[in-house]
Amino acid sequence: MKASIIGPTGYTGRELVKILLKHPDIEDLYLFGRRQIYFHEEYPEFIGVFEKEIEKIDAKKIVDVSDIIFIALPHKISMEVTPMLRLQKNDVRIIDLSADYRLENSESYFKAYETEHKDPSFQGKYTYGLCEAKRNDIKKSRLIANPGCYPTSILLPLLPLLEKDCIEGTIIADSKSGASGAGKKLNHMLHFVENNENIVPYKIFKHQHTPEMMQFISSYGGSRDLIFTPHLLPVERGILSVLYIKIKESFKNEDIRNLFEKRFKSEIFVRVLGENDVPSLSRVKNTNFCDIGVFIDPEKEYIVIISAIDNLVKGAAGQAVQNMNIMFGINESKGLK
Repeated sequence: MKASIIGPTGYTGRELVKILLKHPDIEDLYLFGRRQIYFHEEYPEFIGVFEKEIEKIDAKKIVDVSDIIFIALPHKISMEVTPMLRLQKNDVRIIDLSADYRLENSESYFKAYETEHKDPSFQGKYTYGLCEAKRNDIKKSRLIANPGCYPTSILLPLLPLLEKDCIEGTIIADSKSGASGAGKKLNHMLHFVENNENIVPYKIFKHQHTPEMMQFISSYGGSRDLIFTPHLLPVERGILSVLYIKIKESFKNEDIRNLFEKRFKSEIFVRVLGENDVPSLSRVKNTNFCDIGVFIDPEKEYIVIISAIDNLVKGAAGQAVQNMNIMFGINESKGLK
């Protein structure tokens, strides 16, 4: 296959290049962006490894040379480029790693990103690419909206409970992310002096990923709510999410662990850890794994579910390649193990 990346100079773009270069089914890899430079000039570790020129975005050329197109542009920019690609070929295969096509309507998008959507007729037409939940839909789709990193870390461990309608009331999600989750655009929270030896909650009740998560949770019916509080960690990469969940009385707490083990038994990239084993960032760094820990005290009203992912891999580029593998009907782990 021939693949193109639009926007390869961000952290997610760099991760996509690393993964696709070792993917046995990728014959050619093309790079397109808003700056016309060589990739190794942005990331010197690729000197002598991948000294590809980043060409100016040209919709016709991108579509002509690509079997699959990855869009790794920032939110609000992707929706300007994507319509040009579809105009060249209406059945083009696209995996969009931005948030521009995750939400199903313009009102939700405006509320989350404070910007009018520029391609509203295609909202709701992309398959939400949470692989373990939407595999059958992904197989039939040509347009994939790759999930956000925080949503991946929260929705994956919620999946067995949503599918069996176990949850009662409000889900509480406390998540902590490495600094790369904020992207390369600098702000004061990412300065070394501010970030080092520090941990800071931010965007409380206002994070843009909350509508994305609520949209997915609501698709399973019921009247569940979500309280989500993100924190910035002084580490490069990784997300650790701790979920506090009340289980309906019709389900016994001791059966919940079996539910997780059964649901994820055949999922190659989800690892349900042992009873007293706690997920950690170091175990999942530079991998496409999501580690899940299930903690149950029969005397407590709530159970605790903990997940750990690498935000740049399972939370972004790795999941995008997993989506590609599913779309093309090839081994899901190719290029990822």
